[in-house]
Amino acid sequence: MGSALAHGIANANIIKKENLFYYGPSKKNTTLNYMSSNEELARHCDIIVCAVKPDIAGSVLNNIKPYLSSKLLISICGGLNIGKLEEEVKTKSCGLCPIHHV
Repeated sequence: MGSALAHGIANANIIKKENLFYYGPSKKNTTLNYMSSNEELARHCDIIVCAVKPDIAGSVLNNIKPYLSSKLLISICGGLNIGKLEEEVKTKSCGLCPIHHV
């Protein structure tokens, strides 16, 4: 789902391809910039789209949580409600980053 969304954005020239980054299990995507980890992606990007399967969403969100204080997080994770998202990314030091669950 995330790959299709990123390709659609790039092909529609909404965002230039050089400004689109991704991390995933495969480096097959040659049109976007590949990051070596979710953490690197979260450090580098201002807007993060979380498009992972619900069974790994908690782990991914926990790993990127330290980098979210000034970021926008957009979730398209099925089966993960906004309450669970808030619970996963809330920290004592920064509270919540803006979250949009689509």
